[in-house]
Order: sequence, then C-alpha cells, then structure tokens
Amino acid sequence: MRLAGLVALGLALGLMPMLLRDSHAASPEQLRGTVSFSNQDTRKVVFAADDEPGKDGEYFVAAPYWTDAAGQHMGGFPSCLAGQAGNPVRTDNRRVGIDVIHATASGRESVRIVVGVYCFS
Repeated sequence: MRLAGLVALGLALGLMPMLLRDSHAASPEQLRGTVSFSNQDTRKVVFAADDEPGKDGEYFVAAPYWTDAAGQHMGGFPSCLAGQAGNPVRTDNRRVGIDVIHATASGRESVRIVVGVYCFS
C-alpha cells in the first residue's frame, strides 16, 4: 500500500509541469532574411526568408521589442522598418531577423505575426 502511494506521488510530481503548462502559449519561430517593403502605418512588411521555402510573404509587425545597433528597445516601430518623416513606406532591402508566431481565427487562413525584430543593418 505504501509503495502504491509513493508511485502515485511520483507520477503526480512528474506530470505536474505538463499539467501547469499554458496550452495557449506560442513559441516564436526565428527567421533571417530580407524585408523589401514596410509600411509603418499598417505595420505590414514583405519578407523573404533565407533558405526557408514557404516563409516568404506578408507579415504583420506587432513586435513589442526590437534590437538595432543602439541596443534593445520596447515599443515603437523598429528603426530598420520605419519610413521617413511624412512617408511611412520603405521599399529598400533590409537584412533582419524576426521572431514569428502564427495565429488562425476560425474559418480564416493563418496570419504571420512578428513579435520580435533584429535589425542587422
């Protein structure tokens, strides 16, 4: 009887992390590539991933954090994606790293959401 209790306790402790894990948590996918278009007002970018088939296309930038040569920042819009004063659009190629999660609303296709940006240039 005592052995059964110890086994049950061991199973409960072993399964505890799995039971406490948030089933809605998303781990971002890290990609490197080139942004060829960005719009600061709509927060959309066109991204071409390095050697990652199927990862090219439009992404929505919700990045709460981003990093550039000056360091890490919270909020605002990443400096390497931001337009000039009076023009929110940029069409030059910029090398970046992005952290991406995918969200799918019922009946809709998946949306790629950038949650982190690393400006390489």
